[in-house]
Amino acid sequence: MKIRNFSLLMAAFDQFFANGKWKAFTSTENELIVEFNGECTWYNKPADMKVQFVLSGNEFSLKYIGINSFDMNYFDGLEILEKVLSEYRP
Repeated sequence: MKIRNFSLLMAAFDQFFANGKWKAFTSTENELIVEFNGECTWYNKPADMKVQFVLSGNEFSLKYIGINSFDMNYFDGLEILEKVLSEYRP
C-alpha cells in the first residue's frame, strides 16, 4: 500500500488514537522510517499501537504494525489503516 497524502494520514491517526506521538529515524537498512505510537481500544481493552512507514520518494509504505508489542501481519495492518482512514472526519 503506497500512501501519497501523508498529512491526511497523520491527521487521521491523531484523531483516532489517544496520546499519539510521531518520530522519524533512519533504519539499519538505511531507510527513512516514520513511526507512530498511540493508545487505542483493542477487543474492549486499552492497547498501545505502533505503526512504522518507510519513505520512498514522495510516497510512504507500511513497514510494521503492532499492538501491545505483538507483531501483526500485513493484512491485519491494512484493515487497521482502513478503519482509521474511514473514521476520519476533517
